[in-house]
Amino acid sequence: MKLGRKFKLEDADIERMEQMRKAGIPVSDILDYFKIGKTTYYRYINKSKVINAKIKINKIANIKLNRIANEIV
Repeated sequence: MKLGRKFKLEDADIERMEQMRKAGIPVSDILDYFKIGKTTYYRYINKSKVINAKIKINKIANIKLNRIANEIV
């Protein structure tokens, strides 16, 4: 069971946030643009990092499984 408020922003918004930050836009301007607080901003960024890490782990696991399967055959 997940507690707390649901996320306000969609995944596309989180990607946009990351792009804005990489482009050099200050965090304070990003907060104003999305109308969120600093804690919420970092919560979204951390959520994104966790999701990206899980995706990378799954890709690596699939590559290793394919290699093992090819060796067996």
